[in-house]
Amino acid sequence: MEFIGKKFFFNKNKLKNSESLNELWSVNSLITSVSKVESFADFSISNFENTFQKILNSCEPTEYVLRHVKQYALDSKYSPSVASANFVHLFANDLCQLYIGSLSSEQTKRNMIFTAPCNFLFAPLNRDAEVFIKKYLLPKDWNCEIYDTNTKLELVDEFSLRAGQYINVPRNGNCIDSQKDQSPSDSYIYDFTTEKPVIWLRLASNATAFYQWVFDKDTLKPSFMSSSSLAQTRYETIIQVINSFRESGENVEKYLDVLESLTANPLHHIRWAATQELFEANQTRGINAVKKLIDDTHPHVKKAAIEALIQLRNYGVVV
Repeated sequence: MEFIGKKFFFNKNKLKNSESLNELWSVNSLITSVSKVESFADFSISNFENTFQKILNSCEPTEYVLRHVKQYALDSKYSPSVASANFVHLFANDLCQLYIGSLSSEQTKRNMIFTAPCNFLFAPLNRDAEVFIKKYLLPKDWNCEIYDTNTKLELVDEFSLRAGQYINVPRNGNCIDSQKDQSPSDSYIYDFTTEKPVIWLRLASNATAFYQWVFDKDTLKPSFMSSSSLAQTRYETIIQVINSFRESGENVEKYLDVLESLTANPLHHIRWAATQELFEANQTRGINAVKKLIDDTHPHVKKAAIEALIQLRNYGVVV
């Protein structure tokens, strides 16, 4: 099945005895509904809660997983298309993704709480499943783009989720104005834990927040922040690769244009990392990049650029 212009990708195994999604009627009903949305500005996860509930009630996702497990037991070469070690795509397009995955107690024992760069519906599937959830409130003046180690979460609720139930987890950070599923005055983080293995279903929008924060479970204060999108993480990798080539003695002059373009990246930490690497590779071009950032919209980048120029002057460098 294909929707022109919507870029649906189905998890169809190419082997002779493979299972397709054609018989997952409730899932296809969701796909049909999503395909009618014209743009991401008109998309809201909340509009698909009823359809998501019908998928849960149908038991089709659980049967789908069990069929694949049985197929794998019969044929060691069987390998359904997976997105990672812990989940499988049922479908994905420019607006959202539907996954089936697994959650173990070991995974949830990590001492980290994550903000959500996307909005998603989450539901356990297996009959004896129970997911324990803690709900934390972020400060009202919290801004995902301004990293502040003084930020602290506040625990406001604890509850559990069983098979047949679902939770609507709001996105955190900068959201486009048309999204109505989160009040700008209240931003929450949900921490999931489990004592037994859980099979889950998740319908998630594409990320709208550039950054994701990670908080410490004990102190409830932030440990670090990172890019929330794979595309932006690749920019970090590009900078790291150029740095590795330069430190190994390779001539990176031909990569300076790449670094210079990244000094204007939408993400502030990419702009600053690229500027630092550009300075190390070519001092003149690096200083020019730093000068441009003294008027940067992000306070941390602006402050760092001003301090860098002061340090350079103190060392006698003409800027």
